[in-house]
Amino acid sequence: MIFSMTGFGRASATGEGYVIDCELKSFNNKFLDVSLRIPSLLQNREYDIRELVRGSVRRGKVYLNIQMKSEKGGALQLAPDAGAIDAFISGLKKIKKDHKLKDKISLSHLLVFRDLFTAQAAELSEEGFEIVKKVVNEAIENLYAMRKAEGKQLSEDIAGRLNIIEQIIGEVETLTKAGVDEQFEKLKQRAKELIENATQFSERLELELALLADRSDVTEECVRIKSHIKYMRESLQSTEESGKRLNFLCQELNREANTISSKSATAEITFAAVKIKEEVERIREQVQNLE
Repeated sequence: MIFSMTGFGRASATGEGYVIDCELKSFNNKFLDVSLRIPSLLQNREYDIRELVRGSVRRGKVYLNIQMKSEKGGALQLAPDAGAIDAFISGLKKIKKDHKLKDKISLSHLLVFRDLFTAQAAELSEEGFEIVKKVVNEAIENLYAMRKAEGKQLSEDIAGRLNIIEQIIGEVETLTKAGVDEQFEKLKQRAKELIENATQFSERLELELALLADRSDVTEECVRIKSHIKYMRESLQSTEESGKRLNFLCQELNREANTISSKSATAEITFAAVKIKEEVERIREQVQNLE
């Protein structure tokens, strides 16, 4: 089962005097990138919280937000930072003096800047942090439930497009069998028109023409595409990280389609190669969303 990199998870709990809320959002990203927004009470636990996410999420840009409020209501108590406030007021007075401003400094000027206040709370106990870990893990589970559901939809879409490519390859194999013989006859007829005494060199001529016609045979490319499709189907059912493998296989499918197009002896095969590339591009767009 494959997973999408896009998802949302939320969880909350109450304990140790706090109401704890956790939200997780994840988006497409080549590697795992975790951004945390946590209260000052948890700053010394940042590494542990980040490791909880890293232990479960393998790819994606992940935003984690934890909010803690006292059970009595309201946010954690804020305490003014006296040193920062003194420096801020001194700076305002200097601005007033330099620009000859008459406005009075009021409390509203200070409240605009939250950095002048710090959260005042006791150190979180081990029991309290266990509750935080439980909330984070529950949010991760909810995130993965959404990523799994979206991954299933993406998997079904990719599987459907692989069926289309396989059908097109079947048509190409039929066309190429008839196309090689047709190409040989066309080359032979053209050669007879250019060479006055074609019968004198008929055996040598037919060998050379057969080699030229054989170059338009795309059987090998069709076999490789079917092999890539097989591996892609296996990857869609794998429990391992499949996004990077599927992306590589998309590149290989596109390369084989380009080869078929360049070797094609008929317009029908060229058009079939274009349709394969279109489906591969749609698959590649979906694969970018996979973990």
